[in-house]
Amino acid sequence: MWMNKKKLEAMLSGGENHNVDELKAQIRTLKDELADLKTTKKMETREIEHLVKLKEKKLDIEYKEKELELQCQYKTEEMKMQREYHGKLVANIDVARTEMKEVYTGIMERLPNVNLEITKKK
Repeated sequence: MWMNKKKLEAMLSGGENHNVDELKAQIRTLKDELADLKTTKKMETREIEHLVKLKEKKLDIEYKEKELELQCQYKTEEMKMQREYHGKLVANIDVARTEMKEVYTGIMERLPNVNLEITKKK
């Protein structure tokens, strides 16, 4: 029951004899259908925008979760490397302390045993 402008003009000027009331009723129904279609389009557009926003929020949440996961992995690896470095550093310090103690003991063995007595002069 769709009518375009050309068909409507042909009906009005042509040999077809239609009642004006019928044409007005058709125009009214067409305007109502157009309004319904506009409303439907507006609602569908809003729904699509809403779904797009939901999808963007979901992707944002997934991105943040992935970022937190990577940060956690980075921190874990960093702590592991710090523990290894700390262990190596402590081992090197212990070795250096032992070597220093041996050198000090060797030096003390070679020095003569001298006891000094301090007395007051009057």
